[in-house]
Amino acid sequence: MNLFKMYHRKSDYLALKESTDDAFELQDFHNEPWSLEIKFNHLSYMVFVEKKYNETIEIANKVLDEIKPKYLNSIIVANFYILLSSCYQLTGDLANANSVLSLAYEMSHDKYKVEKYEQIVTSIKISKISFHYLNREFDDVIREGRELLKYQSEFNSYERIHYTYFYLAFAYYKIGAHDESIEWFKKGIYSLMHDYKPMDVYYIAMQDIFDVMIYDAMCDVKLISEFKKIYNLN
Repeated sequence: MNLFKMYHRKSDYLALKESTDDAFELQDFHNEPWSLEIKFNHLSYMVFVEKKYNETIEIANKVLDEIKPKYLNSIIVANFYILLSSCYQLTGDLANANSVLSLAYEMSHDKYKVEKYEQIVTSIKISKISFHYLNREFDDVIREGRELLKYQSEFNSYERIHYTYFYLAFAYYKIGAHDESIEWFKKGIYSLMHDYKPMDVYYIAMQDIFDVMIYDAMCDVKLISEFKKIYNLN
């Protein structure tokens, strides 16, 4: 289980699939709650490697409908909601994205200060930031982003902090705070230079002003050129 979490944190979905397939050979993983981990991992692979967003939405909703009542308040269910929100966001269905994200939040808001829930709380907050950005709620992106940085600092955690840096950069750019946006953008670049995450870069680079900002950040030619070379960005 800890191995699964590690691969999710690293966005290493190829290794996650291999580890999940191995685990499925064990009988315990054929029954709830362990079977939910298997299904969630397979769906994560479908989303982030195969890009099958609509198919994932259909399967994930079916899984949630069939979960035994005693497991409905478990962390894995919140993870399904977050994955669904990502799929809805990627397909432009912001109403459903917000709906399932609210369900995930309701399951975790009272665990905010509990360290073992830091990963799920962070995931929910990143998804909320992404939703606010797509919904053009840039002030909310900035507020949530700064709150998330403060929250993670309390646990000395830097997990997926590059997402927060980039969304802050995008939001500040959208409200006309150009200089501040470039500083956050460069923080995101530095973070991804330190920790190689091509899958994350793929999704970050999908945002509408990424190309504009990477051009504007060329004032630091060496940094940007090295970043583009490492991640094979033209």
